[in-house]
Amino acid sequence: MIRIEKDIHTPRPLEEVFPFIADFCNLPDWDPGVLSSQKTSKGILKEGDTFMLETSFGLQKIPITYTLDKLIPHKEVVYSAANHAIEIVDRIRFSPQANGGTKVQYMADFTPTKDYASFEPFFRLLLSQTGKKAFQGMTRALQVSEVKDLGMWKKFADSLILPGMLYFTKYGYHAIEEHRPAITQRLEGKLVIVTGATSGLGYETALSLARLGATLVLVGRNEEKLSNAKQNIYDETGNSSIETEKADLSLLEQVRNVAERILQKHSKIDILVNNAGYLFPQREITSEGNETSLSLLLLSPYLLSHLLLPGLQQSGNAKIVNVSSGGMYTQKIVLDDLQSEKDYNGSVAYARAKRGLVIATEYLSKTWQKDNIQVNAMHPGWADTTAVQQTLPEFHKIMRGFLRTAKEGADTIIWLAADPAVANISGEFWLDRQIHATEIVPGTSHTAEEKRRLIEELNSLCKL
Repeated sequence: MIRIEKDIHTPRPLEEVFPFIADFCNLPDWDPGVLSSQKTSKGILKEGDTFMLETSFGLQKIPITYTLDKLIPHKEVVYSAANHAIEIVDRIRFSPQANGGTKVQYMADFTPTKDYASFEPFFRLLLSQTGKKAFQGMTRALQVSEVKDLGMWKKFADSLILPGMLYFTKYGYHAIEEHRPAITQRLEGKLVIVTGATSGLGYETALSLARLGATLVLVGRNEEKLSNAKQNIYDETGNSSIETEKADLSLLEQVRNVAERILQKHSKIDILVNNAGYLFPQREITSEGNETSLSLLLLSPYLLSHLLLPGLQQSGNAKIVNVSSGGMYTQKIVLDDLQSEKDYNGSVAYARAKRGLVIATEYLSKTWQKDNIQVNAMHPGWADTTAVQQTLPEFHKIMRGFLRTAKEGADTIIWLAADPAVANISGEFWLDRQIHATEIVPGTSHTAEEKRRLIEELNSLCKL
């Protein structure tokens, strides 16, 4: 038998550390030897649950199934796994510390099967290395999160545009791995609204926030997809505090209706994620007379934020996360053509609306500062979502090997929504948990007067 053990001390409290480490769905967040982990049983974490892992063992990718054999909340979990070559037992004990932190005692026993007993020296060497990396990963993941400065190189890369765009890929996401502690903040008692929650970034955001214990309101335009998303999130997390609201957010009347329904049910709103979006290849006009990209991507989140203001004010520490796009760097708002009547291009209309959302974020962060409402914008980089596959097929074909997963794209949304590290920062534009400049491409900057006029136009179109 080969035993690997380590005591890890973290300043994070036990009530955060235990659910994060005990749930093996989170293994890829701290163990570099685990490529993916999927819980195959439904509901809340319980003894008998199984997890299908894909692990990296030497140069091979090996699937292995773990079973949760013992679960004592906030004290201990025991997992076991076996395949043709080795049997594994992981024992993890948790104890609170006097300083408010947590001690994690991790002990893993590996026993080669009879047919592989002669490989024990090789296993011992390899497991020593992989175990060391896993414990280093856990230590990193359990650090207290903080906002890191962008650094001179990234600022320079941003200014040159093309090098900066390389950070939009999956390599940009993994480049900050050493500075990406786990998101463990518990959200029980917090109400979170996520628009566009049935797939892609919105679904991954809702799933992660459900794992943190939030009460969710999922907003989407398709009843069946909403129902499926709700069920799937429950199956994976056991969180039953999930509601759905059907609304076509490209129609401002439906935005008003859904806001009214939400406020009738909930007097307090803690987090609003304005994520709903789509790239429309052809110019379309809504039944209300607005160009669809403008209405869905800019008017809708701007109006929804205003309509939900009474609930956000009741929170005392509310957060709004506006999901923008890296494409906004290429465009500036054209005030005399907000409805894209001149030479319509879907990508351009999308980018302009997302640029407007960033300007609106800056405005709302200042306007609502007195209400202690934090408003930030972010962009997810280039993520491999269904929307990208459908609306940008050539881009997807060329770039698919470099695209982030939807979960990787959603990471900064989740971090801005949940992590206390950004509790007092507002009005910024984020990528990979770092603040980036918004006007770096020549010809895309805006004067204070142009920004003021845009807000006037938004107020007029939204009838505020």
